[in-house]
Amino acid sequence: MNRTLLSSLFLSSLTLGVVGGCAQEQVPATMSVAIEPSHRHVYVGETVTVFSHTTDAAATDTEIKWHTSGGTLTPDDHDRIARVKFDTPGTYYVDAMLMVNGSEARRDSTEIDVSPLP
Repeated sequence: MNRTLLSSLFLSSLTLGVVGGCAQEQVPATMSVAIEPSHRHVYVGETVTVFSHTTDAAATDTEIKWHTSGGTLTPDDHDRIARVKFDTPGTYYVDAMLMVNGSEARRDSTEIDVSPLP
């Protein structure tokens, strides 16, 4: 009975390893996302445009999801850029997540400093 249980556990672990290995192979090591803001320092009420650049992402089911720690974010151009308007002074982060088949594969972040009006 112990031998049967051990055999089952061994086969289960092999199966999980193979399935997990296949999922990792779907995301090439060269696939990446990088973002660049139009401005890193702005005044309250101004809008920053953040551009995304992807590498080796065209051949798979990919999308960009955006997140910001403050301000109002509006994705544009099929989610390839984001416009973020800041109404309060502070330091904020904008993140772009490169999603592959619905799961996050890569991420990049940028920092925006927002100053009060002079």
